[in-house]
Amino acid sequence: MSKAFKEMLDKIATGSKVHTSQLYIFSRLDQKDLQIFQQNWPAIPAQRRRDIMQELVEICEANFEVSFDPVFFLGLGDEDAQVRASAINGLWENETIALIKPLIHLLRNDPASQVRATAASALGKFVYLRELEELDQAQGLLVEEALLATIHQPQEDDEVRRRAIEAISYSGEANIIDIIENAYYDDNEKMQVSAIFA
Repeated sequence: MSKAFKEMLDKIATGSKVHTSQLYIFSRLDQKDLQIFQQNWPAIPAQRRRDIMQELVEICEANFEVSFDPVFFLGLGDEDAQVRASAINGLWENETIALIKPLIHLLRNDPASQVRATAASALGKFVYLRELEELDQAQGLLVEEALLATIHQPQEDDEVRRRAIEAISYSGEANIIDIIENAYYDDNEKMQVSAIFA
């Protein structure tokens, strides 16, 4: 399929618009096609990459039979912040521990606050899984430590801290109540909303 895949990828990359029906070709890619995708993806113009990634996210939300996870994992390293954020959203159902370190890395190091905030939200499911004892305690601790460091980082963007507070609220640790209460009495109205959500 590799030759046919490359031809379709070129068509998607250069066509006048992205057609949803074409994008199903990215579901459950084999190793060869994934390699072709990885080699050619960076050369696609940024706006087209954004459109493709967002469309893939929407397909996933409507159709549980598709799987674009390898594409989304590659998208986490994209040079465009919007693509990275969409890739995180695309992995919303992925509960494998392989996702934890990339998300923590993005939370701690990504230059775009949009991406850091999206990564913080995505880490919430791992806090929840730890509470259910469906995640290794050591892995769960890594997640919670990363979120707590973000919450207690005063120079961090408020939106990122808000999402971290919402994510950490799944934890049953006693100190989380104080974090939520502090957010509730914050001067920032959006922070108060996050406290109510938490």
